Amino acid sequence: MEQPMFTKAVALGVATLLGAVPALAQETGRIEIGAFGSHAFFDRRLTLNTGDGAGAHLGYYVTPKWALEFDGSGLTSSRTLGLPDANVRRLAAGFTFTSAVRHRVSFLWGIGAADTKAPTFHDAGFNSLLGAKVRFSPSTSLRIDRGWTYMMGEKRSYGSWGAGLVIARRGHRTVDNTVDATFYPPAAEIMVTPVPNVVITTVTPDPVTVVTTVLPAPDITPRPIDPNDLEAVEALRISDSTAAANLPAPEPVVVAVTVAEPAPMSSAAALAIMTERVRFAYDMSI
Repeated sequence: MEQPMFTKAVALGVATLLGAVPALAQETGRIEIGAFGSHAFFDRRLTLNTGDGAGAHLGYYVTPKWALEFDGSGLTSSRTLGLPDANVRRLAAGFTFTSAVRHRVSFLWGIGAADTKAPTFHDAGFNSLLGAKVRFSPSTSLRIDRGWTYMMGEKRSYGSWGAGLVIARRGHRTVDNTVDATFYPPAAEIMVTPVPNVVITTVTPDPVTVVTTVLPAPDITPRPIDPNDLEAVEALRISDSTAAANLPAPEPVVVAVTVAEPAPMSSAAALAIMTERVRFAYDMSI
């Protein structure tokens, strides 16, 4: 198969995966370089049996989870019908996703395009892989892959195993300068304090009366809540608002009434008042 088929396969694979990878250019990650040994097993109709070889790996993490990877490998395979051994070369490019991390182990799956060249054929197609990485240090890991490759021209497939060391190097990353301005109260309990009783004192003249009235406070029981539990805080606010709106008007309780009788007038004061009244009546009669 001619070389342009590999170019078309790579373009198709990249275009398919671009829709599944959000914001590829927004963040750069680490770079991985590795070497691996490989073992491949072919469809016997390709006149190939199994072969062993080695290769190199280059990966660039466009996001913390997605990596754009390139692999190149060569191997020597035995052949059917007693034919001499053949050299097989393989080039691959695709995206690999780190789906989960458990302690020092991360699990991988990927898809991409591959170009395979042997003495009897040269074909392009698609490849997929499942794998795992075991981290020895922040920069060194052991990687094991199980791959499948389908050749579009030959309409045949073959599988492979690969294992090797990967060295990671930190790349340039986009720094998030967003500041979290959300206020988080300290981790303490909020106590709802009961409202004290209201005391009203009314004073009326003639005769002087002092009435002391007490308005009982609503019965609100202190309730401790966690301020970080936003749902509980909102529920408490709503319940308190509803309770306050539905509270009946408190019945006033009169606890003290004091009546001050006017002081009796003296004889001199009474005589002066009588004199003024007589004088007023006399003046009005004139």
